[in-house]
Amino acid sequence: MDIFLFISLALISYVLILILLKNLNFWKKKENKNYNNCCPCELEKPLERIRRNKLDYLINYITFQLYDFKRYRCTECAHECRRWDKPFKGKF
Repeated sequence: MDIFLFISLALISYVLILILLKNLNFWKKKENKNYNNCCPCELEKPLERIRRNKLDYLINYITFQLYDFKRYRCTECAHECRRWDKPFKGKF
């Protein structure tokens, strides 16, 4: 198999997998009736934003910035995670 064909097929399949995971809401923010952003281990506890590290920037570039990952920490259990959400479109 030609190396150019192999690389282009791998890149196309990688992008399709990224789009599929986004449509399946993989690693999306979890919400409930009390909070817009909840801890994945206990859905009743809120998450707060924390500073990104270099790995977070690398993950954003690897995913072609299709996801806007942000780093969060649970206020109760100190669990740290990355989540993405759909951009705000100005409608309430």
